[in-house]
Amino acid sequence: MDVQSEDITQGRNDDTFEKAPRRKSGRVWIAIVAVLVLALIGAAVYLGLQQMGRQRAAESDLDEAVTILTGVEDAVIAVDEVVQAEIVPGLEATATAALDMLPQARKDLAEAIELLTGARVDLREDDQVLAQALQTAAEARSDMLQEAEPILSANKAAAEALQLSTDAWALVAEAEKLSQDAVAQYNKHTKDSVTQSTEFSKQAVQKLTTARSAMATATVAFPDAKLQQFVDYIDARQKLLESSMSIDATWLAGKLEEANGMLAAYATQETALIEQGKTLPASPSIAIADAYEALAAEATDRYFMARDRARAADDRVRELETTPTGE
Repeated sequence: MDVQSEDITQGRNDDTFEKAPRRKSGRVWIAIVAVLVLALIGAAVYLGLQQMGRQRAAESDLDEAVTILTGVEDAVIAVDEVVQAEIVPGLEATATAALDMLPQARKDLAEAIELLTGARVDLREDDQVLAQALQTAAEARSDMLQEAEPILSANKAAAEALQLSTDAWALVAEAEKLSQDAVAQYNKHTKDSVTQSTEFSKQAVQKLTTARSAMATATVAFPDAKLQQFVDYIDARQKLLESSMSIDATWLAGKLEEANGMLAAYATQETALIEQGKTLPASPSIAIADAYEALAAEATDRYFMARDRARAADDRVRELETTPTGE
């Protein structure tokens, strides 16, 4: 009996030792799983908070980009008005003002594009679409302003030269009329009429002097218009007037035969002047228009292509802003 009792006890002890470790192992795995679950929850919360932080930052960048684009619009409109304006005297002032706006406007557009590019990846889906439309509009405006710079420079130069050359050419026309009057007076062959001829020629020279100064300034303002040919024509006309006054002076000095002998050379000089005039464009304004077209035509085409893209992007932005979220 004692032996059996001992065996049974021993058997129970063996069972006890066999079962105890299994219960302990189960608790360890439960603890490990619990720790892992908590870690995953913590990581998810952390990642979620990070995502929320990035989203808030992206929304802030989106708002800032919109503010920048709104501020740039005044410059874009000012540039657009000059680009579309007819080239008339006085346009140089508004063209200069628009040119002065370009550097800051282009810098601001680049900043807005950078903000929108960086923000898009962290925005909500509907805001991503809006940000893309805004970026397209900003990029189109940037292209507009890039193309506008040579156009505005040409506008400024052409408008400034146009005023000067128009005034100068009007003076040349007045001088030509006075020259004709001087010839008519000389042909009367009286002392008073030849004296009057000289007076008309002097008035014509004064007008040509003023015209030459203005045309020379116009040439500097817009070298591409090649207005020097008009300056050369004015110089030739002044020399013809000098010849006319020299004939008058000779006649008034009583040297009638000598004065009449000078008329042949005068006629040759006048014919050369007429031929020189035929080589000129119809007017300085024509020369300016042709030069402007050569300088600005291609840039203007590219400008309006960018402008069309900007308008389409603006329409898309307005559509997105008026569409309720989720639709």
